[in-house]
Amino acid sequence: MSKLHKNLIIDLVLLVSSLGCIASGFMFHFRFFGMFDAKTLVDFHVWCSYVLLVSGLAHLAFHITWLKSALQNFCK
Repeated sequence: MSKLHKNLIIDLVLLVSSLGCIASGFMFHFRFFGMFDAKTLVDFHVWCSYVLLVSGLAHLAFHITWLKSALQNFCK
């Protein structure tokens, strides 16, 4: 798998988990449970957060060389 495809997959996972966290957070905040009970919604929100955290760390690890270069240029 190419670097571009890996980056695309990580970015899609970041997008979907972010949208899941945002949607479940708004649904819980405004008490719009719809077909879900509160426990299911909270569990979904927490698991989306875990996926977001892991994929965010993978994203940072994937771009570590760029981050190092940007920080070195910034600190000059």
